[in-house]
Amino acid sequence: MKISHLGFVVRDIDFAKRLWLSKGYKENIPVVFDPNQNVYCCLLQLDEEIPIELISPGPGSQSPVDSRLSRGGGIDHICYEVSDLEDQIAHLTSRGYRIIVPPIHAVMFRQRISFLMSPGGLLVEYLEVKSE
Repeated sequence: MKISHLGFVVRDIDFAKRLWLSKGYKENIPVVFDPNQNVYCCLLQLDEEIPIELISPGPGSQSPVDSRLSRGGGIDHICYEVSDLEDQIAHLTSRGYRIIVPPIHAVMFRQRISFLMSPGGLLVEYLEVKSE
């Protein structure tokens, strides 16, 4: 599997984006709102390093990143690209992974994603990337 990105939770995505850009990061995908997840997100990258997804809570009181922010924010998850999301989920749940977010459409990537928790407590996102 290929690493797609690392998810980094921030309180204020515009402030964080300006800070990361000032450090030399480039914007791969601008800030978008994902109503399916109630988050704002964007994708940044420095040279050939693994891209960083900045994520901040959406409007209202129900955002999946609220608990991470209550612990100070920061690195939240690692994301891998997979060709078949259902196969990957079946494989991992048989190995003790727990589904946190079942397959949903991710607005920023225009693909389906799912979040699973590893038996050791690592939050992992899987991004379905279809071959063309």
